[in-house]
Amino acid sequence: MQWRFTNPKFDLLPVSDLVQLFPLNEEAAFFLWDSVRAFFLPREQSLNRKSFKSFLELELDGLGVSEIQKWLRQRGLMMNDTLYLSWNQEEAMQVPGSLFVKYFDSFYYSASDDLTVFDESLNWILNCVHYHQLSYGLTLN
Repeated sequence: MQWRFTNPKFDLLPVSDLVQLFPLNEEAAFFLWDSVRAFFLPREQSLNRKSFKSFLELELDGLGVSEIQKWLRQRGLMMNDTLYLSWNQEEAMQVPGSLFVKYFDSFYYSASDDLTVFDESLNWILNCVHYHQLSYGLTLN
């Protein structure tokens, strides 16, 4: 996962930002992945709309990074001190919300990544899928 932030072919984050990114071990990654599976359709990467009281989608095709960052800020992601990012059962990370928004295009490659983002409250979930779409749901909790 380090290649996303330290390889010049992808992105080079300043050390002051790198030290705020906390990759999680496989056990923690599985725990996070498993914690949000109930909000997904069975055997799919899509969120189940029925799990949310409010649900929004954003098609990324044709949008610039600044437009996507604005949409994320409107959802309040920058206000969170700690976000959990889960790419799969083995890869996860803890990051400040402000850095996730700032470096969104380093955390999520829309052509290949499936990424789920949430905070510890699970009051909302952001799902970023490899077919250039973001889904944001406010939970029924």
